[in-house]
Amino acid sequence: MSKNDDDKEEKESNLFQEAVLESQKSDIRTQKILRFLDGETIDREKNDSPDLIKKCSRKNKTIYVGIEHFHVDQVSKKKRGKMNAIGEECNKKILEVYEVGHEYYIKGEKIPDDVSEELLKQTLNYFHELLKSNIVSLLDALKKAVEKHSSKIDVYIENTRKTVCSKEVEIALFIDFFVDYSSMYAFDGKQFEEVKEIPIIKEIVSILQESIDSKKIQYIVLFFKNQRLKEEELPPKVIAFRTGNMVQNIKKQKQIIYHFIGGKIARDYNLLDGNLTYKRNEDGNYRIKTELKDFGEGEFLRVVAPYLKEAYIKQKLGIPFITSQVIKKLLKNYKYFRDTNI
Repeated sequence: MSKNDDDKEEKESNLFQEAVLESQKSDIRTQKILRFLDGETIDREKNDSPDLIKKCSRKNKTIYVGIEHFHVDQVSKKKRGKMNAIGEECNKKILEVYEVGHEYYIKGEKIPDDVSEELLKQTLNYFHELLKSNIVSLLDALKKAVEKHSSKIDVYIENTRKTVCSKEVEIALFIDFFVDYSSMYAFDGKQFEEVKEIPIIKEIVSILQESIDSKKIQYIVLFFKNQRLKEEELPPKVIAFRTGNMVQNIKKQKQIIYHFIGGKIARDYNLLDGNLTYKRNEDGNYRIKTELKDFGEGEFLRVVAPYLKEAYIKQKLGIPFITSQVIKKLLKNYKYFRDTNI
């Protein structure tokens, strides 16, 4: 393989191994699937799809599994009909500038002002994009990616068979998510809590069910990482399951599947208006400024009303859901909003 192919395969292999290691904290069913998939990597002359091919074993029988990996980033933008992940790109730029400044630091030299300012600029750019993103952008990115890879499954199967010269082939999708649930609240059917564990939401499961042929794809591995909080605050999460009956296979792992409430609010009523700006003070520190959109109270409440009603009904019925802090707070006064016909 070329150096680029080698680097790509090594990166994907390392990420998969990270998921295998993280799965040790997961349900025994996820652990078993990851142990099965973590077979010997088959070397290839060229890194064709699928991204990895593993020689696995089930009941003393060799099964070759093609693992196709793709990344789904909540910080994504639609461009020319495609969802482009920009979260990783922003992080890469921040790291590049940081490394430049770190070189000065380890030499005991003063970090140049232009390097400090560039680091602030790149960090603010990322934070700005993160604030504009939401679960809707995550779902849009997932739908595009799953549809794209599902359309190529026959190629993945054929390439795997040709590589290993065997018909004993299965396919797994390995999807790593970069998400931000730091401002979300979860109702587990009994009470509200700030999200402390990355939740599985119904909309993600629905996209997978609608787009994936369980006769051609046997396994799904979901690897979630939170963008804004430290791992000890909201640790990564791995769940793996067979594709036959996804909802049942997920629930067997004692996972609650939450509904997401607040789609139009997330898409059309982001409070951020314009760019984050900064100015250096005389003391050398920076002052950061942002502007918030001013929605008329009546307009905003009319948009919120259907979601308040949905959340109110689900709460009464004990149906789990996640939503924003805004919906959670307004939910306490739902009867007022309902009775005033807002």
